[in-house]
Amino acid sequence: MPTVSLLPADLLRWLPRLAVMQGGGLESLIKAISGLGQVGPKPEFAHGANADTWPKVRRALLDSGLLEAIDTGVTDAPMLQFHPDLSRWLNANRDTESRLETTRNHQRHYFQFAGQLRQRRHRDPQASALLTRLERANLHHAVDGALAQGEEWALEFVDRIGELFSEIGEPWDDLHSRAETLARHLGGDPWRLRLSNQAQHLFESREFRAAEQILHELLAGLETDAHFERASAWARIAHCR
Repeated sequence: MPTVSLLPADLLRWLPRLAVMQGGGLESLIKAISGLGQVGPKPEFAHGANADTWPKVRRALLDSGLLEAIDTGVTDAPMLQFHPDLSRWLNANRDTESRLETTRNHQRHYFQFAGQLRQRRHRDPQASALLTRLERANLHHAVDGALAQGEEWALEFVDRIGELFSEIGEPWDDLHSRAETLARHLGGDPWRLRLSNQAQHLFESREFRAAEQILHELLAGLETDAHFERASAWARIAHCR
């Protein structure tokens, strides 16, 4: 039977950085969020971690039966599923020092992932729906946290989640209501959601020029330091051309 406590101490020290993941996730996202693995040409490792850290942790978890790698069929990275014993251990051994960092990473990486899924939905709706189902728990956890913290970019996050969840029949009315409440709290009409939804409907109707105009209107109303929202709008504009 899998037992976390039997793992070497030098590997156990890294496991709390996985606690933010909701029962697992795509390996590429787990590595980036935990800071334990190399993702891209300029990886950002957690303090003390290096390129060898994740391969060792991964191998130990797989060999002990605490982790299962599942081929999604639509991504290069496999889906890593935590054994219930590992999930229970992670919930009982959360590390306060790394929790804030990994929670922030989790929210921002899944914000970006939701944007990627939304774009992929137009090219390959079946793959997008599959990945949304597989990552539903992480997507919901991330957007829930962003809303609870009152992040401005949570409004765009809800917009992305809404499209994805609607596609798989997952309820999201509560998220939309919370986003509208947050928008009013931040000041004024929830115009970002309104403009973003307008642009998306125009895009889906293949009215690309009109969608681009709406997105430029959205950009004009954003603060210069709204980095996530601005990057998202520019990415969507690129798809209109």
